[in-house]
Amino acid sequence: NEPAPLVGIKYQRVKALLDYDISLLAYHLPLDAHADLGNNAQLAH
Repeated sequence: NEPAPLVGIKYQRVKALLDYDISLLAYHLPLDAHADLGNNAQLAH
């Protein structure tokens, strides 16, 4: 993965967290193919 610098609007969105040393954690769960919980299953339901 390439580094993604926080500049412009992305920086402004997390500036308060950075100013107060607050951590930010984000992750993506690829649920599209999950038979019960996936986005496709929910739409079909």
